[in-house]
Amino acid sequence: MRTDQERVTPARRAESASGERSPSSERTAPSIVRSWHRLHLALPLCLGQDLPMSRNPDPTPISDSDDPRLAPFRSLRARTERGEEIPVADGLRVLETLVSLGAPIESVVTTPEDLPAVSALLASVSPVTEAVIFVVARKVVSQLVGYRYHGGVMASLVAPATTIPLEALGGRVIALARLDKGDNVGAIARSALAFGFTGLLFDRAGTSPFGRSALRVSRGTVFGLAVRGTDDLATDLTALAARGVTPVGAVQNGSVEPGALAPMVGGSFALVLGNEGEGLSAAVAETLEVTVGIPIDGRVESLNVAAAAAILCHALRPRSR
Repeated sequence: MRTDQERVTPARRAESASGERSPSSERTAPSIVRSWHRLHLALPLCLGQDLPMSRNPDPTPISDSDDPRLAPFRSLRARTERGEEIPVADGLRVLETLVSLGAPIESVVTTPEDLPAVSALLASVSPVTEAVIFVVARKVVSQLVGYRYHGGVMASLVAPATTIPLEALGGRVIALARLDKGDNVGAIARSALAFGFTGLLFDRAGTSPFGRSALRVSRGTVFGLAVRGTDDLATDLTALAARGVTPVGAVQNGSVEPGALAPMVGGSFALVLGNEGEGLSAAVAETLEVTVGIPIDGRVESLNVAAAAAILCHALRPRSR
């Protein structure tokens, strides 16, 4: 007697006779096979490796948006609008970046639909991550964050200490002089990593690169940079100059254009970007050894600081890129 799995269908008889699979047999493929497409991003990280899913804590279902374990994700929009810098990142692709860069992930909220991909991704981490996975229905996630949530994955991060020594920044530094907008900070961090910068120095009077807005726009790439916060940017720039790291200020009417900058400063510099509205302070401007300006059409007053940063980071990229 045949079991259900062994039962011969007309499509299978046709296969046996012809040696070919019929279209109808393709349609009878078990649904579990189709479900593997959900893991198309995560599987390359773990194929060919002996990485059992049990390496991570078991996923924990949560049905109550008031559960205290979900506190890092609560009222995200309202807290962000109040200026709170929340180390929470959104999206499976961003989570992939965070994992690849070794970011300290504390917990992950995922919908049931995205759980297989999240579990496979975290199981690929070596050494083993201690991140806790909370499985929450999308409706409950919307109640939790305070707006209609369309995504499937959020990660709460342990913001790293930004007290590293100056020398840890390396020789290709991006310096932010009290930038206010997290979107700009995130975009600049992304450009810096893309074009071979090694460190990010930011004024603590401005926005942290580890807040939610910055993380969203940087897509987690800030974790690929050495990051130092400072209460006295001018003093830090002076100290960098003493170590042979040339402070270069981005200003509207700079002494050189981007194309001439790289030969002047070589491979050791700190590109300094000013506040969105006020630019560079007098104290910071005094530390600069070179200023650079981007020629633009006179009908345009100025470029957004993140757009200018992308142009200048590209101009200063290592010549091998």
